[in-house]
Amino acid sequence: MLSRRVRLAARRLGLTGALLGVALATTGASCGSQPTSKLPQIGGWYGTSQGVKPTRVLFSVDSSENASSVRWFQYDQRQAAAYAIINLNDCTPFCYNGHVHHRPVRLHFFHNQDGRLTVGEVFYLNGTKDLFGSSYERWNFR
Repeated sequence: MLSRRVRLAARRLGLTGALLGVALATTGASCGSQPTSKLPQIGGWYGTSQGVKPTRVLFSVDSSENASSVRWFQYDQRQAAAYAIINLNDCTPFCYNGHVHHRPVRLHFFHNQDGRLTVGEVFYLNGTKDLFGSSYERWNFR
C-alpha cells in the first residue's frame, strides 16, 4: 500500500494509476502474493515485526533496559548480530526518575523458533559492565 503522502502527491499530479502500476511492477507484487523470505523477529514483544531489522531492541517491558543505535552486521534466518548502545536505568529510587547509564555492546540473537530468534546475548565492550558488574548477559525470550 502506498503511503498517504505519496497518494496525495500522485492525486495532485493525476498519476495515481501510473504510480500504483510502477509500484506493483517494481516490487513484483500481485493480488494475494506474500513475501517468500522474511527476516526473523527478535524476541517476543521485545523486538519488532518479522521482516524488519530493528533500530532499537527492548529487553524489559518498561524499557528500563534497551539497546539503541543498533547497527546490524549480520541478520539472517539463523542469527542476528549488531553493535549498539545499551541504555540501563538504575531505577533509583524508582524507574521513572532513575539515572540511565549508556554502554557500548555487541548483541547476538539466535535459536530461530517459528520465525523468532528466542535467545539473546549482550557482550559489553571496552571493559564496561552492566549495573551488577557483569560483562555478559543472556536473555531467553519465550
